[in-house]
Amino acid sequence: MREIKFRAWVIDRMVYFPKLGGIDDEYETLYWNSEPNTVGGYHRPEDIKLMQYTGLKEKNGKEIWEEDIIKWSVSIVVKGKQEYTYNMMVLEWDYHRLMVCRNLAEMGNVEVIGNRYENPELLEGL
Repeated sequence: MREIKFRAWVIDRMVYFPKLGGIDDEYETLYWNSEPNTVGGYHRPEDIKLMQYTGLKEKNGKEIWEEDIIKWSVSIVVKGKQEYTYNMMVLEWDYHRLMVCRNLAEMGNVEVIGNRYENPELLEGL
């Protein structure tokens, strides 16, 4: 069974927390560990981008999270010469992307190079 963990992008920073309590719409507060906490003050729920851990780790042992930008290489032989091509994608919760990521992680061929919130410049190549 995979470990259930969450993180959230709140306005301008990433916050990690082990257990989600909820988002209180009335007080516009993010809860974790069953204790109400504000993340640097009060924020509207739409300012909180919640992400979940996939349960997978990449080739360097780094955890792979939803909204991470992953990169992998593919080895192909062209005219007797081995070449590598590099591919990138944003990991989202859909069957195809999770299966690709799981297969690549099992082969030790995936690397997290950032995420869509802290590294938006990486999205230009996608």
